[in-house]
Parts: sequence; structure tokens; C-alpha cells
Amino acid sequence: MEVIIIEDNDFWNKKIASVVKEFSENNNISLNIVAERKYNKRVESAIFDDTVKIFILDIKLPQISGYEIGNLIRYEKEDWKSIIIFVSSHNYNEEIISARLSVLTYISKEKKLDDDLTNALAVSLNGILKRKILEIKDGKKTYKIFLKNVLYIEKEKNSKYCKVVTINRVFRVRTSLKSLKEKTDFEQIKKHLLINQENVINRNNEKIIFIDHNKKVIDQ
Repeated sequence: MEVIIIEDNDFWNKKIASVVKEFSENNNISLNIVAERKYNKRVESAIFDDTVKIFILDIKLPQISGYEIGNLIRYEKEDWKSIIIFVSSHNYNEEIISARLSVLTYISKEKKLDDDLTNALAVSLNGILKRKILEIKDGKKTYKIFLKNVLYIEKEKNSKYCKVVTINRVFRVRTSLKSLKEKTDFEQIKKHLLINQENVINRNNEKIIFIDHNKKVIDQ
């Protein structure tokens, strides 16, 4: 999942990105952080694709304000599923409420930014990821994996383990394929194989080609 940060001040841009990164690492959740300093083609592309995101927007920005970006998300794209979090050094609570952008929260940079943003991220992900994550244990660690990032799950031959193959890495888990099918609702195309149809771009009798959300082609 992408977290889009738009903050023109270099210090606060890096600070917000570091809080998001720390949250991601502490919770074993893979978040792709995109930090920009103004509205640009990268931000436009993020708004108008079809994936749910978390937007962290400074209110005062050059050229296009955080409010205007919020309007693009809600009323141009008609995206009411992505999360919008506003940040600012000034108090804009009343303006945010009247803007009718279904904003999760407003965070002051000058007060408890770390704590408030961490809490906001937790609330955001709890809402977005409801029944959309796979929680697995690898040794003493527990990982929460976005289902949309899973390509396929394969039962190891002559073993009690399964491989959960994601866009970025492979997890080896001591869990039955039947249990993983129930948790993911993936399609079982072979006795030993579950596939995530959302990531399949080509399928025939010989091979299945998967694509990740960065448009990399993976041949299984």
C-alpha cells in the first residue's frame, strides 16, 4: 500500500516520512512511502489509479493547496475509500470540517506529531485492512501481509510448510494450504497451488504470469 506525503517543507517532509517508516517497521507492514513537495505528475497518477491509499497532506502548498488535492481525490476521482490526513503548523479545524472531504484527522506539526500521526496510521490501516490481510508467523515474528501483494501460495512437496510468495519476498510458513485458502479466498488451481487472481495478467496450461503493482512481470 502507498502512503502519499505532500509537504513542501524539507524538514517536515522527512520527519513525516520517518514516522511512517517507523510505524511500518514496528508493525511488520510493508508500506510504499512516496514523499513529494508539491502536486505533480507522480501525485496525479497516484490519485487517479484504482488503489486505496493514505494521503498525508500539508494544507498550505505551492500552486495547489492540500484542500484542492483533497477535492481532486474525493470529487474528481470520486475516491471515498482512501484516507486523507491533514497536517499543518496552524489550526484549520473549522475549515477542514466545512470542506466536507471526509478527512480522518487534522494533525498539528508543532505538538505531538509522532504520537498523533502514529495513531492516525493505525486507525487508517485498521479500516482499510479489515479482512484484507494475512497474518503469519515466521519464527518469533508475526507478519501482516496485504492480500493484494500476494502472488501465489504453494504447498511444499513432502513438507508441512507452504510458501507465501509476495511481490517483495517469500515467506515459509508451517500452515496447511487448506487453512491458507480459507484465510485468503484465493483460487485453488492445482492440488498444491493457490493464486491471487488480482495479480494474474496471463494464464494458460503451461504457465501463469503475475504482475505486481509496480508493473513488474513475474513468471511462476
